[in-house]
Amino acid sequence: MFIQTADIDATDTQNWNGGEGFIPIGNSITNFSGSYNGQAHSINGLFINRPSANDQGIFGYLTGTVENVNLTNVNITGFDGVGALVGFSYVTTVSNCSSSGYVSGTENR
Repeated sequence: MFIQTADIDATDTQNWNGGEGFIPIGNSITNFSGSYNGQAHSINGLFINRPSANDQGIFGYLTGTVENVNLTNVNITGFDGVGALVGFSYVTTVSNCSSSGYVSGTENR
């Protein structure tokens, strides 16, 4: 289990990976199947800019549990399977989470 213990300022992610930003946790080969509890903390300013990539979000491909986390002021761009918290999920539990900001995808599965 992963437990968030404080609010996170992720605004610098706009400068990561040559302008592509944060690399999502989990993908279609190695998905995130664990448990994440944000303990009602926030993650502010998360940036992802991969307009030709699928499964974009803080959790790119989720088969686990995420709860009690608040995303604020996100800016996320992807191709297919795009979300602030989760890009793609399969047999998951997401509870007591919220997000605000900008999310854009090009395709729809």
